[in-house]
Amino acid sequence: MTHHGFRPRLVDARQVWDHHLMHHTPRPCSVIVGLGSHDLGVADASAGHYLRGLAPYIVFTGATGCRAARPCTTGSGWWGWSGPGSRVG
Repeated sequence: MTHHGFRPRLVDARQVWDHHLMHHTPRPCSVIVGLGSHDLGVADASAGHYLRGLAPYIVFTGATGCRAARPCTTGSGWWGWSGPGSRVG
């Protein structure tokens, strides 16, 4: 299927996917950074690294975004987050 003359190809998608794979072995560091995403694998991988003792802290950036099914709110009370420096425990 095309969209405005663009025809996606599997080889193009594979090139982008392979670009994002770093193929390195995780090692101890100061902090684990999980980039905001709808992909729960990000949280799972971050927690796994934390539980293996690779870092004493995890910082998640961004959010999952706003969708019509859930009102978009920020600040205190949003998923237990109350601003920079908050701890989730």
